[in-house]
Amino acid sequence: MEDEENADAPSFGGATSAGTSGQEYEMIHEALFLLQPFKAATTELSEEKRVSASKVIPLYRMLQHNLLEKLRHSKQPATQQLGTFLKDGLQARCGQYETVRPLATLLDPRFKNLGFGNPAKAQEAEKQLILECATLIQPAETSDPQIAPSSSSTADNSLWDMFDQKVKNKTTTRSITADATIEVGKYLQEPFIPRSADPLAYWKERAVVFPHLHKLSKKFLCIPATSVPCERVFSKAGEAASRAGEEQTGSGEEQAEDNSGE
Repeated sequence: MEDEENADAPSFGGATSAGTSGQEYEMIHEALFLLQPFKAATTELSEEKRVSASKVIPLYRMLQHNLLEKLRHSKQPATQQLGTFLKDGLQARCGQYETVRPLATLLDPRFKNLGFGNPAKAQEAEKQLILECATLIQPAETSDPQIAPSSSSTADNSLWDMFDQKVKNKTTTRSITADATIEVGKYLQEPFIPRSADPLAYWKERAVVFPHLHKLSKKFLCIPATSVPCERVFSKAGEAASRAGEEQTGSGEEQAEDNSGE
């Protein structure tokens, strides 16, 4: 009877379910080796109460780097196939983040432009940040002198009014962009803070030095990296509602029994 059960069991690499071959152990060992970075990333994201979207791009790049390094040591065809599947899956799911949401990473003083894997994407993010910063700078904040109207433009002669206004607008726009470029450049030149530090505390301290970037940091660093915190809130709320319902049901049954006893 036992021989018949073993004969029907599926086999892998020449071994039945009654035993595991050395090749299978090696394959399992290499698979676990490949999955170690994913376990570390999952543990890190789960332990933090609030994970900002600024961490998505550098975490994706570190996963990509570690996976490629470990894949070079894989010898089993099955684990090599697994590594390729993981690499392609990472690229398909996270490869667009450097384009979609780059400002959160750039505004995080732990990562800045070094959090990007593609230098060209980092430069594009810097240009985008300068434009965002420029939108917050009011023309009155610029230090450039006002452009004097042309001597030919008088109350009676407004022939050059449109041209003078264009010159004024052009000069103001150039001044605002220059101020935004200087503010972003000074921020990027500042030392990085440790990865364990709080980026929001950094921006609170630098609110006077970088007033416009400080406002942008509050806008972009509050974006959550995952929906886990929200799911936890709804999960706890559901558990509380469930317990309250059970207590009400229990008290209702007890009251019904008391009334029937009377």
